[in-house]
Amino acid sequence: MNGTATRAALLAAAALLTACSSPAAPQTTATDGKTVARNALQELYSAEAQDSADFEAALTESATNESALQTYLTGKVGDTFSSEGLDALVSNRIVTRVLNAWPASEVTVEEIDLQDAYTQTDEQQTYSYTVTAAPEGEDPQTFTGEITLTLTEGVWQITAIR
Repeated sequence: MNGTATRAALLAAAALLTACSSPAAPQTTATDGKTVARNALQELYSAEAQDSADFEAALTESATNESALQTYLTGKVGDTFSSEGLDALVSNRIVTRVLNAWPASEVTVEEIDLQDAYTQTDEQQTYSYTVTAAPEGEDPQTFTGEITLTLTEGVWQITAIR
């Protein structure tokens, strides 16, 4: 190696060592429970035209494959729901509200309003929500309920919804 190539190689190695020894930027998920709640409600009350058929297929398949419905729901809302939250989502029929109102339609959320409910703590937050949604060109409907989040290992998860 000539002097210039050696110097370039040393500089590259020094840069690599510096990068490896520098602390990594912290990885953050959602910054607070309210953001997680808002994002989850956005997903739950929005729909693509195919969502009704996909939900019905998952529901039918769940008769023989217990995880089919959970797989569908996790695909829709990600990992923001704990297993208790997913159970509440199904038992309180939250997931079917929009699908029943406008089957086989594309539905857009127009507004989400979250209000503190009960006592908010550093590890649990409960909100009363109002979501306004509709397919384009149709009169919107208002959906209301309550959503509870719990901070587990630094991540907010929805543990109840009604």
